[in-house]
This record gives sequence, structure tokens and C-alpha cells, in this order.
Amino acid sequence: MLYNLVYALVLLTRHLYFRHFKIDKKRGQWSPEPKARLFAVNHHNSFLDPILLATQLPFPTYFLARGDALKGKIGNFLMSYFYILPVWREREGRNNLKSNYDTFGRCQQIWKEQGSVMIFSEGLCENDWHLKPLLKGTARMVWQAHEQNQMLEIIPTGVNYEHFRGPGKQCEIRVGAPMQYTDLLENTTEARFYHEFNARLFSHLQPLVIEANSAATALAQFSLPQIRSNFKSLLRGLAKLLHWPYYPYLKSLAARATGQTVHYDAVLFGMLMLSYPVFLLVIASMLAIVGLPYLWLGALLWPLLAYLGR
Repeated sequence: MLYNLVYALVLLTRHLYFRHFKIDKKRGQWSPEPKARLFAVNHHNSFLDPILLATQLPFPTYFLARGDALKGKIGNFLMSYFYILPVWREREGRNNLKSNYDTFGRCQQIWKEQGSVMIFSEGLCENDWHLKPLLKGTARMVWQAHEQNQMLEIIPTGVNYEHFRGPGKQCEIRVGAPMQYTDLLENTTEARFYHEFNARLFSHLQPLVIEANSAATALAQFSLPQIRSNFKSLLRGLAKLLHWPYYPYLKSLAARATGQTVHYDAVLFGMLMLSYPVFLLVIASMLAIVGLPYLWLGALLWPLLAYLGR
């Protein structure tokens, strides 16, 4: 119930947040039939990456996330309801590394039940337009699955953003064909398999991830060109006016909460997702108090302008 509610909120917010959103593999092309799948994904924009991809899949998908961000009651709540599995890096404490065995064991169980897992193969998140060298985590999970006689459908996936500083941008999810890897398991060692697997996965991810040095050069590689017109500028201005001071306050709050980290865009998206329905309810209530019949429907003007002015 809660997952489905958040799922719906993500879809609503996505339509307002992104000027253009595209995934080049339609939902219908993924068979909803159970299958052991591993999505190997780049990682540019914090928790926006998994939730945007998850809302495009016709089946639930577990994803790996930093264990240090999932501590306490809130972390346990998120893991319980949103298909999140914690992983730990050495920099977060050697004592925590043993917990990764529990997570990897959980992944093996998910695959035995013909479920899906998503891993960010670069192992770190940076707001830029470059594919980073891949860490061993993805290869290690595939090797462990092989030891359990479990074959996986490995799906290279690139999540690309025009920029990382708020709404009005494009997002494209580029999905590659399932990667073949069984030949790498023949007459090899674990260390050699890690090296060769990562090299092949990197070559599959490269054409799916935009390479650029700035937002301007990245924009040229997206499907939809920048649309600039006086009419659209007018709509954008009206939308900003109607959303003052709500939206400027959220931007400031997100900036203070995240500082110079990579989480600004994702935190702002999350704040809008959770608060915008309440904001619209307040507007509708204020219009209803005026007393004219159906005037509360005027609250639809706010999201309509937000949508048209992206």
C-alpha cells in the first residue's frame, strides 16, 4: 500500500520536475514473468537514479544502497517497505563489511525466487557526465551466483540527466540488451573473471551513458532540443509567481540540508513529491473558503502552469 502510494507520487512529481523524460525500452518489452535479473546501472544523481528506473519496471526490483545512510529507525523503515538492501564500504568501517555477506546472501535468495536486483556498478555517485571505472561489487555478485548454479540476466542501464540542479531538465534512461558473460566463466579464476567481466560491462555501459564536460555539451546528446520562446518564458514566470514563496523556500531548504553534496537534486525532488499535494490542498481550501461554487478547482492552475513552464 505505502509502496504503491509513493510510486504514484513519484510519477506525478516526475511529470512536473522533468521537461522531458524518456526510457528507450518500453515497459511492455520486459516480460512480467519472474526471472533472475541484475540491472547494472551508472550512478549520477543519488536516490533519483533507482526510483526513476524502478517506476518504469513492471516488477518490483531491489536495489543496493549505502549502509551508512540506512541506520536507525528511519533506515529500517525504508528497507522494510522500499526494497532497499544495505551495502558497506571500507571507508565506513571495516566492522560493517561483514554485513555485506548478509546482503549478498539476500540477493542470492531473491534470484532463486526469480526476482530482480539493481546495483550501481561504479560504486560511487558524482554529479557529472562521465562513466567511472567499475568496482568489483557487480562481478563479485555474478560470480557468487555462478557458484550457486544461478544464471542471471544482466541488463546494462544508463540514467542520464541534462543537469543536476532542480526541475526543467531532460532525463533519459538508456537500456542495453542483456549482456552475455557465460564464456568468461570457462577455465578462469575469480580474480581474472572480475577483471574481464568489468571490462565487458564497461564496454556495454559506455554507449548508454552520456559523456560531456558541461550541461551545455550534454544537452546536445539528448533527444529533445532546448525550447526557448517568449510564450514559454511567460508561463515559467507565472508558475514561479504562483509558487512563491513555497518553491523558493524548498530550494533553500534543500540547499542547506545537502550543502555541496551530490544529494541536492534528489532531496529537492523528494521534498516536492511529499509536500506538493499538501500545498495544492491548502490552495484549494483557501479558494473554497471564498465561497463561489467550484472555485476550489482553480487549484489545478498551479500544477498546470508548473507542467507547461518546465
